[in-house]
Amino acid sequence: MVISNPRREESSRHHDYIVPGLDMLIGDPNVLCPGSNTPQKAKTFCIPKIYIRRLSDFYDELSTRGEASKELLTIISDLLEQGSASTGTNPVYICHLKNDTKVEFHDVSVHDKESLLHSSKSHAIRLAKHLARKYRDVAIMTGSDKLSVAAALEGIDVAHINPKVYTGRVRVPLYNEAGLDLTSAWWSNQRITLAEWMNAFPEIFLQTNQYVEFIVDECEQDRRLIGYFNGSEIVPIKYRQLTRPDYRNIKPKTIGQQMLFDALLAPPEEIPIVIVSGIFGTGKTFATLACGLEQIEAGIYEKIFVCPRDAALGQEIGFLPGNETEKTRAKAHPIEDNLRAILRLHKQDKSPQGLDLSVDNCLNNYFQFTPMINMGGRSIANSFIIFDEFQDTERHQAKALLSRIGDHSKVVIMGDPTQITNPHLNRTSNGLSYIASKLAGSPLVSVITFDDTTEVVRSRAAQAIAELLR
Repeated sequence: MVISNPRREESSRHHDYIVPGLDMLIGDPNVLCPGSNTPQKAKTFCIPKIYIRRLSDFYDELSTRGEASKELLTIISDLLEQGSASTGTNPVYICHLKNDTKVEFHDVSVHDKESLLHSSKSHAIRLAKHLARKYRDVAIMTGSDKLSVAAALEGIDVAHINPKVYTGRVRVPLYNEAGLDLTSAWWSNQRITLAEWMNAFPEIFLQTNQYVEFIVDECEQDRRLIGYFNGSEIVPIKYRQLTRPDYRNIKPKTIGQQMLFDALLAPPEEIPIVIVSGIFGTGKTFATLACGLEQIEAGIYEKIFVCPRDAALGQEIGFLPGNETEKTRAKAHPIEDNLRAILRLHKQDKSPQGLDLSVDNCLNNYFQFTPMINMGGRSIANSFIIFDEFQDTERHQAKALLSRIGDHSKVVIMGDPTQITNPHLNRTSNGLSYIASKLAGSPLVSVITFDDTTEVVRSRAAQAIAELLR
């Protein structure tokens, strides 16, 4: 459930005429097939026809760009069948979307054959400049820095796409300067109603399972100050903890970790999907493994199923020696490092040899490692599933991997959107950010995003690096 407010749509800025960058269409093909209630991004999308040629060039690529090109060409084909062409030597094909947005496909005038080979960015700039001669409110919509800079140098307005990524948490004061006091509702009733929330924070729109961190002056931040929106009201998190003797001393150290423990220890029928985003050192892998191990030993799950970053779905795993499990385990060093740290807390034999033996026994008894390339068509039931380094997955890969979850399983998706190595992805188009935003508001999904600097717990040095190099 989403708390909605008509004033939100009225305040959103949209232009009369927008030339979308090709990156925008590839990043979100569904912009050309919205529902009737989908808010308009513009009154008219003006698309250079040369984009269709570029999409054809990408068609056979095994990448997000290739998959999106297939989808876009199908959508454009359907639009053109329903559209009409204006008269003239260079006809403009005009189509209408369900939300009353008009789409126009324009020829872009070129002066020589060499111009036909220019990038789609130059054609977008050329079309925007042509439209600006006739219309006042023209902009280019893009997430590309190259296109943004080129447009700015030409004096063309830039509308950036997806400026925010859903984080799954919000921080607010428990009472505000206007004197609107929510403390009595929180401390006495342990809940804040929807009406009370909207009265206190009319501009903050919550999604189901979104966490709320309440700030109280001169008060330590403990678990009582964390709530979540259950779809109708804000209530305290259940603050689930590890209870088995071997793991009882492992406790959350930050507000983000408290939220993460709450989601990881929830029954799989309640929260089957947990999406965790944060920079290095915030304890994502450590907390996930500790919660997974406790639940394995409690008999809640049969195994911990690990799918680390190796070859991407649809690519080759490589020529490392060994079988599938050995090849994949060799690329799962963060799992082994954190498992060693967990076992060091309660194993009597803390010598390097003793820890090596404990780690090997734990991996052999509880874990299964599988490369992404072999995930197609599988259904993984009764498992605690970990997908690591998800920021490097592409949109179609993310959907394919997430759909592998079977009955009585929990899937934990982890990643750091500041460490993307895939050249086709950016902060908003990567698989981690994509599914967090697309699944926001689902009662089956919990999204936790760690603060970039204040929630680093690895070491003082790591926290200093996070602060200085952000």
